[in-house]
Amino acid sequence: MGFSVIATDALKQSVGKWKIYQERPPGSAELRNMFYHPTAQGIALVTGKSSGNLEVIDIDTKNFTQGCLFVKFCEAIAETSTDLFKKLVIAQSRSGGYHMYYKCGEIESNQALARRPLTEEEKLRNPKEKVKTLIETRGIGGYIVVSPTPGYKFIRSDFSQLRDIQPSERRTLLNAARSLNVIQEKKIERRPHLRRTAGWLSPLDDYNIRGDVIGLLQKHGWVLTGRSSKRTFF
Repeated sequence: MGFSVIATDALKQSVGKWKIYQERPPGSAELRNMFYHPTAQGIALVTGKSSGNLEVIDIDTKNFTQGCLFVKFCEAIAETSTDLFKKLVIAQSRSGGYHMYYKCGEIESNQALARRPLTEEEKLRNPKEKVKTLIETRGIGGYIVVSPTPGYKFIRSDFSQLRDIQPSERRTLLNAARSLNVIQEKKIERRPHLRRTAGWLSPLDDYNIRGDVIGLLQKHGWVLTGRSSKRTFF
């Protein structure tokens, strides 16, 4: 079908190195080595160029607590286009989430589209975690575990019916996902360029001119052992 395929283990990690397959699909011998490996338990598609510009929207329903995330996402898409669903292959993942597959002439790297803050209970369980991702893409530089890996199943069409969508239709999908985002991104304020007056020195340049570095080191017990044209040795 023109996909770049890799084997995955029980934790959805690739069996061996996989980034080479972002540029080309694996050959027959490479596939045999991957799938005969004792840890191989699943199958994944490398998204992006080597799979014909495949991109996937990954909807993580377990992180959503206000109704059905998949339904809300579908409703947001339908507000702009009701025909777009007919072009998507949709599958359910092992965790109960959903994957929407399509190809497009314009795709991007993996990106988070919708996130939410952690609850107080979640913060206590994992203090290092900052946010929960609700919807993200798998595109250039990514891969996605697929059926017939145990726990994954198609719920609308399959890969034999995968279609290309227009860049405008892709934007509809991404905008619908972003409408469910509840994390406010911090805006970076650009400070105006500071103009220096003639003869101005930075603190480091000023210290290099006036500071006695060698004397300071010797004061604290360092012993001078030699010099070259560019360096002083202690």
